[in-house]
Amino acid sequence: SSGINAEWPLRPGQKAGKTISDWMTKASFTDFFKTYFRDEKVVFYGPWEKHVENWLSARHEYNILVVRYEDLIADSSKEIARIATFIGWDCSAERVREIADKTSFASVTKEKLFKVENGVSDSFLRKGVVGDWENHFVDVEDEKLMREIAEELFKKHGV
Repeated sequence: SSGINAEWPLRPGQKAGKTISDWMTKASFTDFFKTYFRDEKVVFYGPWEKHVENWLSARHEYNILVVRYEDLIADSSKEIARIATFIGWDCSAERVREIADKTSFASVTKEKLFKVENGVSDSFLRKGVVGDWENHFVDVEDEKLMREIAEELFKKHGV
């Protein structure tokens, strides 16, 4: 190990794409997806899966902890404790629960922590639920392709 610790929240491409699409552009999700997740001429690192494959294949070499969004939603305290252990932080169960409560979707949106010059913005905070991305794919074949790619990558790398 190189001594480098990094925590990498991993979201399947279709989920990340929907969040980024909402936040950065007013293009339709389908147009955004086809351009920024599939067109190698537009995105310098290539399709989403190539980018993710590069990180996942080097995660042991660079001491990277992969944290899945679904796992954070399912059991925030467990994942926060895992992150604390990974970075070498001795964190009590009470402190872990406090962090989980203060960083929950409900707490972050209630507190309006993300501000912009003209006020408060939570535009990149969508619903805080697992699976909502499925409601935004118009092209069933695109959705199926990304689901299969993500499942294959995650299985290959054990995440």
